[in-house]
Amino acid sequence: MAGGVDGMVKRAMAAAAALLMLTAVTANLLRMNTKAETDTNLPEMEPLVFVTREPVTEPEEAERDMTAWGAAAEHIAKTIYGEAMVCSTTERAAVAWCILNRADDARDATPAGVIAVVTKPYQFHGYAEDNPLLPELKELALDVIERWLDEKDGETDTGRVLPKEYLFFSGDGKHNHFRSEWDGGQVWDWSLQSPHEE
Repeated sequence: MAGGVDGMVKRAMAAAAALLMLTAVTANLLRMNTKAETDTNLPEMEPLVFVTREPVTEPEEAERDMTAWGAAAEHIAKTIYGEAMVCSTTERAAVAWCILNRADDARDATPAGVIAVVTKPYQFHGYAEDNPLLPELKELALDVIERWLDEKDGETDTGRVLPKEYLFFSGDGKHNHFRSEWDGGQVWDWSLQSPHEE
């Protein structure tokens, strides 16, 4: 999209420069024609100088450095392994969002805060320190963490698959069912569009 805008700006600048040059040539021709018809001396016109400038472009947004979130992503990935290994990618991402929702609820949106949520006793029975660390689950965890951080930076359409108020879930062996309350509350209906391929 940005290349299209740059191209349009350059074409508009070229058209404006051509129009100015045409105006200058026309003015000089009229001046010469007027001078030939009348014997009056006209003051000499200053030559026109054309300055072309490159359009100002927005700098590309730098990628977020996620190295500080590596350990938190590993804890989330090991939780996903134990809680949602048989589920779709969207359901796996929802487990990560649930963890991050709890970090927000505890007002500790830091890597240490996320790890504390995961390792708190009796919270995520699927988490175990010795669960395998699968690269695709860590990658998913980092993706969800980055989307969560984008939200904190003010972005609105980040690809959240679980609303902020859903802090709890239970599973039936095939799917996890996310709730807004520990016992009861609303059950999530999966109405948000998922950015994850299934």
